[in-house]
Amino acid sequence: MSIFIFIRSDLFGLLFGQPAADKTSFHFNEGLQVIYFTLYINFGAHAVEVPQAKGSFVYKGWVFLSLVLLGYAAAVILLHANNIVLPVHFFVAMRIFILVMSCVLLWRTYRLKVSVFQRWILWGCIYFLVCGLLSFISNIIPGQKILFYPLEWLQIGNFGEILFFSSAMGYRLKKVSDERTLALNQAQQLRFEKTNAVIQTRLEERNRIAHDMHDDLGSGLTKIAILSEVAKTQLMQPEKARIQLESIAVSSRELVDSLQDIIWILNPKNDTLESLASYIREYALKFFEPTETSAIFDYPEEIIDTKLTEEQRRNLFLSVKESLNNIAKYAVANKLNILLSQTKERVRFVINDDGKGFDINNTRSFGNGLQNMQERMRQVNGRFEIGSEMGKGTTVILELKLD
Repeated sequence: MSIFIFIRSDLFGLLFGQPAADKTSFHFNEGLQVIYFTLYINFGAHAVEVPQAKGSFVYKGWVFLSLVLLGYAAAVILLHANNIVLPVHFFVAMRIFILVMSCVLLWRTYRLKVSVFQRWILWGCIYFLVCGLLSFISNIIPGQKILFYPLEWLQIGNFGEILFFSSAMGYRLKKVSDERTLALNQAQQLRFEKTNAVIQTRLEERNRIAHDMHDDLGSGLTKIAILSEVAKTQLMQPEKARIQLESIAVSSRELVDSLQDIIWILNPKNDTLESLASYIREYALKFFEPTETSAIFDYPEEIIDTKLTEEQRRNLFLSVKESLNNIAKYAVANKLNILLSQTKERVRFVINDDGKGFDINNTRSFGNGLQNMQERMRQVNGRFEIGSEMGKGTTVILELKLD
């Protein structure tokens, strides 16, 4: 457009002389207008994001129109360079072709699901098309005009289209700004929710630790305090006092073990399945060392690297611990087997003993323990299952589903 206006302006004649200006205008006047129009309609097609899918009529139409116009512009420039002037009806036919094709394509494009921004661009294209066609028509008959001269129609079309484009860009920038503001608000809300979630998690963790310490350490210390008071009243009876002191020693060891369990669970370095399996092995061997029961471990040769949350480690370990306590108290077993199996989706511990077993329909003696195990596994999206027969031992299955 700048080149076209320049060669048509008086400045070009002043710089190069009027004969040169007239000759250049004759050679390039028609071709430059068509090239500018071709480039503009391609800008419009890309601005409204005309679908480029294979077989798209609108996209093929824009490409076809562009190729025809560029070919026409090149032919006219070459013909004029050789002082060959095309008949007027040829120019008229080309204008009619441009008008029909542009109207069809603009209508088909307008019917696409376009945004407000793209709709503004389309209106700008339509406006410029009308001004461009008036410029073409005015240019057919030299010295004639339709209200304005051809160059003036192009300038009117160009300036008017700038208004449409500026309006479209203003709308788009506002929309982008609104979207960024919304995204920022959502990000802030997300950070706020994450912060609240972290605070809530920490609060729940503190409450859980306090609950564990109250249940395990608190009750144990209370028991030791009571036994100590009883022992003080029995100092004149050494045998009875010795029994109380032994009970105090046992309770103290249990408290130390419980405290070690809490510390191990809280340590983030122990967040793998391999670490948990090793701790269960160490705990079971130490737990049954004073008894006649032998513990056998059936672990995979290589445990897949699997991360477990603190809650998963805690509930799984405490469930295993409860099962071992039940074996020690009730099973009268010579041997127990702890089997570990794993996949990418789940982890399973199977604890089997050769003890006396029990009636699965009568679990009153240790019903609370079984309920605790079931509830712990449920909290971590796991599964608890127990099976037993009189004289055939007991099997406990603890299965944890991984996220």
